Amino acid sequence: MDDNNEMASLSAPPPPSLAWVSPSGSGSSQRAVTEDLHAPPNLKPAVVPSDTGTWRRRNVALKNKAAAVWALTSAGASAAQRRRASKKELKVETKKAVAQAKSGVAVRSRANLDIGLASLYFLLLERSWSFCAAVFVGVVCTSLGGSALVLYATGGYDDSAGAVTTPLRMAASHIVTMSLSPYELEGSSTYALAVLQCFLGVLLNVFLFAAVVTKFQRPAAHVLFANSVCFCTRYGQPYLLLRLGNLLCNTLHRPELTLTLMRRETTPEGEDFISRQSLEVSCPPTLSAVATFTHRIDDESPLQGLTEAAAKRIVEGELFIQATFSAYDMIYDADVCASRTYLPQEFAFRSVFKGVMSVDQAGHSVVDFESIHEVQPQRRVLASPMESTEAPRPSPPPELELVLGCGRASYGEVLDGGEPMTPLEQICGFCGKVLCLVNEAGIDFVPHFADISDPSAKPDWLKEINPKNETPVARLAGESEWVCGSESIIDALGQHSTSVANVLARRREPPVPDADRAQIGKLAFLCFTSLFSRASNDAAALGKMTPMAAGCLQMLGIDGNDVRGTVAVMLQDALATLERLCEQGDWLCGNLPGKLDFFTAIDVGILIRMDDLGVLELTGVTMQVGSATRAWHKRTTRRDAFIGAFGGRGSGAECAFMRAILCKLRKMIPDCLSEEEISQVLQRARDSHYFPRDEGNAGASLSSSSVQHLRHESSASSTNAYKLCF
Repeated sequence: MDDNNEMASLSAPPPPSLAWVSPSGSGSSQRAVTEDLHAPPNLKPAVVPSDTGTWRRRNVALKNKAAAVWALTSAGASAAQRRRASKKELKVETKKAVAQAKSGVAVRSRANLDIGLASLYFLLLERSWSFCAAVFVGVVCTSLGGSALVLYATGGYDDSAGAVTTPLRMAASHIVTMSLSPYELEGSSTYALAVLQCFLGVLLNVFLFAAVVTKFQRPAAHVLFANSVCFCTRYGQPYLLLRLGNLLCNTLHRPELTLTLMRRETTPEGEDFISRQSLEVSCPPTLSAVATFTHRIDDESPLQGLTEAAAKRIVEGELFIQATFSAYDMIYDADVCASRTYLPQEFAFRSVFKGVMSVDQAGHSVVDFESIHEVQPQRRVLASPMESTEAPRPSPPPELELVLGCGRASYGEVLDGGEPMTPLEQICGFCGKVLCLVNEAGIDFVPHFADISDPSAKPDWLKEINPKNETPVARLAGESEWVCGSESIIDALGQHSTSVANVLARRREPPVPDADRAQIGKLAFLCFTSLFSRASNDAAALGKMTPMAAGCLQMLGIDGNDVRGTVAVMLQDALATLERLCEQGDWLCGNLPGKLDFFTAIDVGILIRMDDLGVLELTGVTMQVGSATRAWHKRTTRRDAFIGAFGGRGSGAECAFMRAILCKLRKMIPDCLSEEEISQVLQRARDSHYFPRDEGNAGASLSSSSVQHLRHESSASSTNAYKLCF
């Protein structure tokens, strides 16, 4: 789904067999989050449909003044044209919303509606003003014509001029003015006919006057429903979102939204009927401009288990959601009501609504009703369970399964400075590389979390599916065999998924030379070996290292006495190569980021984090990351695909990642870092909040305690919640 995708509006009425079903009248409460954007005193709509006459009259002077200002410049003229186009589009959307409540098979099937004053009065109140005007003109013309013909047939009036239109003028005088005509009437029967026509005029005037007054006094709900409902997750818990806007921006009291899930069912006895299930929604005490209502999809929700694939398989007319809104309007001194029906093709999965609040040139808060229908893909964020998840089922899965390596930002030990134990976070760099490609390709998957921070903490089922007891491990949809290792998983995904293959195929022209790829691929290992040199800087001591540490040095070709100096030179050469490549384009893989971008960004991120937290300072190795490299790294790490690989904003994934690296290096080389130094580095990480975040939206971050509290609540169902929506 594109970022600028706008959901199609509902044009089709409910199916014939469902049109008669009315929503349940009971609205239930729920402890769910409801967002209400209350309009400040100086709030004015950014776009107002032309049919909101009251609002237009109140703001016509302001709009004319704004139009004059915009017309002074060519840029302003183009902006004014765009505003007129948007205004026209919003007017069409508003008319659709109003027309939907007056359409459908039930409305078009009024075969049993008797023709009479009662039905005519009902239609006048229900239909538009143009329909009312047509009825008024038709009734008056019919009455005048019929009365004129009766007068012409009966005679009984003095017409010395002999004009053919005399009966019509007499009838008009009797009916319209409700008084006798100036023509002389002859005979009692003619006089009685004239009185009857005057009485007919009284009835018509009373009827039309009552209809007009009632139509004016009837409260009109200027409520605009979004064209789609969104299915998303909040802290791992699935939610349904529905947005509506109050176009008049006045305060509505006691708003109530009733959501009803309607499904066609057939009993074993052959009865076909429509079942109605209420969806619990919490409502705010007032509503001013735009509000997003939420329904939490828990185990008790009728929507539990509904996925995008299942929604696409639903036959038209088998399922839909009906929304009914009502609120008290103090200006009308009456309740206003509106309704909308959402079909499965209007369900936006893994999406959220775009923001509608903005600030105009005068600094006033405005509501952009143009954007009320716009949705955007939701950022994919991994859950944070408290313990390793249960073993995967042995049967072949319906979609991709990934086993991810996790650790904790704090284990409640002395090393953690008294911090309590935190949830598990995805910390495996190789898992992160696989996740970046999977997220970039938009592949749905089910995660399984395994604590790999310590050999004793690893779940037993991890060794059963991977004898090496390592992550990542993957099982493709419909397959029973597990694939181990990041490169093997990526190759398998590239063969089975076109979208992954397209990401892997991204290349710049000319492509990055193999020698440069190999050089920048050493960045992460150079970072680790810089710590090795602190413990031992001579070749004799290399033999005392663990096999893994010695293997890192051997892979880099370091076997001399000056380990620190060799690492420093190789590190600067690799960074210089990366700087040169970043200066040649936005991405290392062409117009969009690819495998080389994500893999290198993870390695560079380790270097930058360790340098900013003072780890490299302990080794005496210095580095300088160029401006082009930092700009490229910032672009890459801000992509949703990258953020979704290591946890969302405000999570402890980065602190957990740093803790795992430092503790592992200390086990490899006991003398490279002390527990006190590791504790100081982790404390600096917690104090400086050195986590990847969107600086422009940093104020929207929740406190770590709030995030942690919500994660504890949803940890039990995190895997199911992720599977449902992703």
